[in-house]
Formats: sequence, C-alpha cells, structure tokens
Amino acid sequence: MKSSRKEDISVYIYIKDCILGPEFIESYLDAGLSQVSPNVWDIAFVEIPDSKLYPFKRGNYTGVGRGIPYFNTSSGVCNPTREQTQNVVVRNGATTISGYVVNYIKGQVNTSQDLSSCVVDYGWCYIATLDAWPSSETLPALPFVTVEVEEGDKSPLQLGGGDIKNAWWNVQIFANTKAERDDIADVIFDGVYNRSCPIYALQAGLPLTKQGVYNQNYSADLDTTYRGLRFFDVKKQLTGLPSWGFWSTEVTNKNRAQITFQTEAFKS
Repeated sequence: MKSSRKEDISVYIYIKDCILGPEFIESYLDAGLSQVSPNVWDIAFVEIPDSKLYPFKRGNYTGVGRGIPYFNTSSGVCNPTREQTQNVVVRNGATTISGYVVNYIKGQVNTSQDLSSCVVDYGWCYIATLDAWPSSETLPALPFVTVEVEEGDKSPLQLGGGDIKNAWWNVQIFANTKAERDDIADVIFDGVYNRSCPIYALQAGLPLTKQGVYNQNYSADLDTTYRGLRFFDVKKQLTGLPSWGFWSTEVTNKNRAQITFQTEAFKS
C-alpha cells in the first residue's frame, strides 16, 4: 500500500473512530435478537427519541458509513488498536455470552448458539462517516460527514535526505439542523486543531473486512517511513444554502459546513 493511501485511511480512522465516535454514540440496553438465517441474528434497532440531543429519526444504525464501533472507548478516548470488548454485550439474564462474532456494518451477531432468550447491550455512532462523496444511490441518512484529500505535494528537507509531504483536506458536514451542524463542526475542529494523528502501516488491511466483521489480522503498527501527520491551518466555514429560493424544500444541503486543514508528514 502506497504512502498516500495510508495517509488517507489514517485520517479517516482518526476522524471517524477517534473524534466523532466517542462524542456521538447512542447506547441501548436489552435490545432484542432475531434469527434471520442459520447462525445469524439481527440486533434490534431501538428508537428512543427522548434520549437524543436532537429529537428526530436518524435512520438505522446500519448502512453506508455507519455501524457499531469496532474499537473500545474509555473515558471518551478511543483506543484504535484492537477489537472492542465493551460495545456489544450479549446476555442471557445476568450471564454474559461469549463465542460470537459481530458484524459491525450489518448489525448482526454470528454464532451457532441459540440466542432466542438473549438480549444485547450495544452502542452506535449516529454520524455516517464517508471517505468520499456519496452517490445519489448511496446517500446515507443525515447526519453524515465526508473526508476528502484535495491536493498533495512533496518537498525536500533543508538538510539531509528526507522530505516533507503536504496535503490539503476538505471535510464536509451534512446535518439535520443548524444546532447539529454546529456541534459536529466544533467537535471535528477541536479534534484536529493543533493535533496530530498516526499513519498506520496497514500491512494486513483495514480494521473491518468487506463482510463487516473485524479483521483479526489488523495491526495498528505505525508506518516506518512517515510516522505521523501534523494538522495545521484548520478553518471552519458554513457552506449551506441561503435563506431564499429552494432553501425551504432542500434537505441534504440545507444545514451544511466544512472543515479544511493541511497536514505535514516528515521523512528523516
């Protein structure tokens, strides 16, 4: 995997799992399980409007850019190194069940055990995070965020044989309301302002497989050439529609904002 792709994926993981995940999680207790095929059980989606800061339907916890968090979060900090042990807990009364595999994208539990008398406690981040603009066929329910690298270059260091890789990024925020838009924008802004993120080596691929289960070979080892990205020149801007024209009927672009920033990666 080339270095530019490693940077792209590392920034995506940082924004999705480390910045947005801990801040915008919904937690449900005693959700039901229903068998949909041999060894596959659907986790029930529970709608509790009163528990939300913004009381409206955000769509199911599955779908494009969403899913149950696959990393653990402790005291508001995500640990993006190994599969979660706290976000999905299957119980039969007070007894915790083990020996199952979670499909984080589809919201399912895979096991040969009989879970008909079991319930599950789980959490999900209600913001869909995408690594590119969605098509009209894959447009997720609001709110969602897109993470795109717009431009990049490389320049030599003043001394020695190393170099500096620069990139310019654009994060678009699509929300249901102004309040939700402003909160998401503030969380992302604070998460990258004067911060840095690691660049993962990704020798064995992404944290999740295409089927939605955790990649047991995933490694959080850092890239040995460019070990980290420094964020700078972070800017926040509203990009929604004006209060005239078709503003009253537009949905997706009505409450929108963007965060732009640059990154630097050094090779010594």
